[in-house]
Amino acid sequence: MFQTGYILSPRADSFWFIGLPFLAVAFAIAAGHWLPFAALAGIYVWITVPHHWATWLRTYAYRPDFERFRWRLFVGPALIVNAVLFGAIYAPLTLFLLIRVWDTQHGLMQQHGFGRIYDFKADTGAESTRRFDLGLHAVLYVNMMLATPLFTQTLWVPALFKLGFTITPDQVVGFHQACWSVTIAYCAVYLAHVAWSVANGHKLNPIKYAFIAASYFLWYYTAWQTNSLIVWAVAHRLMHGLQYIVMVHGTLRRETDRDPTSTGRAGALVARGHLHWFIGAALAYAAAYQLLLDGSLRDFGFGFLPALPADLLGASNETSTLTQVRIILFAEAFQLVHFYFDSFIWKVSDRRVQQAL
Repeated sequence: MFQTGYILSPRADSFWFIGLPFLAVAFAIAAGHWLPFAALAGIYVWITVPHHWATWLRTYAYRPDFERFRWRLFVGPALIVNAVLFGAIYAPLTLFLLIRVWDTQHGLMQQHGFGRIYDFKADTGAESTRRFDLGLHAVLYVNMMLATPLFTQTLWVPALFKLGFTITPDQVVGFHQACWSVTIAYCAVYLAHVAWSVANGHKLNPIKYAFIAASYFLWYYTAWQTNSLIVWAVAHRLMHGLQYIVMVHGTLRRETDRDPTSTGRAGALVARGHLHWFIGAALAYAAAYQLLLDGSLRDFGFGFLPALPADLLGASNETSTLTQVRIILFAEAFQLVHFYFDSFIWKVSDRRVQQAL
């Protein structure tokens, strides 16, 4: 009935893909008590920005995919940059909503993708499991956004009032009950599919289900037991960013071991024994990113570092048009390009991606 397979190895997966969500929750709750805003800024420069850099490394340094997707890797970002500039000038609210919706879909799809990799590695699940897994992620994630106290109190109820709609507590309770009814019904359908899969000779990878449970523990616990979006965001970014970075490093290292020419000079960053080079390059990118955005390098110290010379040299009370353009391009366009690349470079149904995995 069971057949195990791992993304990296039993030990590495136990820490990065199953244990990390629990550590991230503990860190986020502690940060919420003592340094909430500094923790969010610190996680952004230590984790979120480097995980964008990992995307550029995975996309442009891995030669087989670079050759295969050459046009998409240059035309797509150019179109996104122009769309972001246009949206920032003429439709800033629409641009903001687009980024938030795509960000939500991106986080959901990353966890779904890891689950697909677990089934691929163990050769488990039926052909239809992919669709049922995607439905499970969509239902559980949307239910979290609609039926948990955190997002109810800070997101959609205030948004309705700002739009002029009046909603009573009883209506909120009724809506929550409807959401949970749909969620429970789909979970029953999903379990029926799992039973059907086993009855038809398909095995299950228990590591995949442990991974899914750990991921939703992080999201639901922080959305149910805390009243701070910062706590939820810190935990989410820790899990999302670190798991992505680890995945990129592991994939490129395997490809470098298999064929050193596939990663060229970038292979030195992921070769065995060169982890410090990989981390150093990621943090150097994050520091350069901060300076280009007129950001503070103090964020690397979670608010405990004094003003650094680079911060003092770039300090200004006025925000120039050029600075605003830089912020839009780096903070928004880079994020969307990251989402765009991930939409096709990690498709587990692609045979070349399967070979890399």
